Amino acid sequence: MGFFTKFGDGAADMLPLAGLTKRRVRAIAKHMGAPSGLVLMVPIADLESDLSLRPDEEVYGVTYDHIDNLLEGKVIALTARQRILKTYFRADTNALCPWRRSTKCEVREPRHP
Repeated sequence: MGFFTKFGDGAADMLPLAGLTKRRVRAIAKHMGAPSGLVLMVPIADLESDLSLRPDEEVYGVTYDHIDNLLEGKVIALTARQRILKTYFRADTNALCPWRRSTKCEVREPRHP
């Protein structure tokens, strides 16, 4: 789940961060010494013409923690899970992972304690 622009995120020969969760990207940035203001900056794609500068999480209706937890196989709120999966299965462009063009993304069932 995320924003992707044809001549933006995917306009590169190599995508070293593709496939990483927001949590992992932030951890790498912190480890590499990026300023905390940058690491913790609220993501805003600003791709909507009628409502500008809305944070991604507000547009999605779920948090990046929800998304990361689902991708990591953790239990999340049912409403968040439904929203994420509905978005995933509805979007044709998300049916194939950008970093693995020929393979469908896997959504694992959460592990219950």
